[in-house]
Amino acid sequence: MPTETPSPPDIVRGSTDGADCANCPFARDDAPIHPVVGEGPASPLFIAIGEGPGRVEGQTGRPFVGPTGQRLMQAFTETGITRDQVYLSNATLCQPHPAATEKDKHAAATACRTRLERELMGFPDRPVLLLGGVATKSLLSTV
Repeated sequence: MPTETPSPPDIVRGSTDGADCANCPFARDDAPIHPVVGEGPASPLFIAIGEGPGRVEGQTGRPFVGPTGQRLMQAFTETGITRDQVYLSNATLCQPHPAATEKDKHAAATACRTRLERELMGFPDRPVLLLGGVATKSLLSTV
C-alpha cells in the first residue's frame, strides 16, 4: 500500500474539521476514506480549488499530484507560477467512487462545504481559482 508522500517543511496543510461525513456518499462509517486535505504556502499567491482527489491523490494524501495535477502544474509553469506559490485543495476530501453521479459529487461538496470555508478563512484576501463546476458550485451557490 502506498504511503503518504511528505510535503515540504514550509507547507501548511488543511484539516478534515468541519466535514459532515455522515451525509457524504464517499465516506464510510461517518468518516472520510483516504482524505486529501489542502496544502500550500502560508502566504500563497492564490488558492486553487478542484472537484476532488483522484486515485493518485488518495494514495499519496496530497492534492494535485496525479495526471490532472501534472497538467495543472505544467500550465502554472508556463505562466511563471510554481507549485510552492499556490495553496491547493478540493471541494471534497475523498475520491469519488467509480459509479459516482453528478448528484453524488454535489452531495459530497455540500458535506465538505463548511470544512472548505474554514480552510479558506486561513487565507483572507487571497484570490481563489475554482476549477470546474463542482468546485464553483461548492462555494458560489447552493450545491
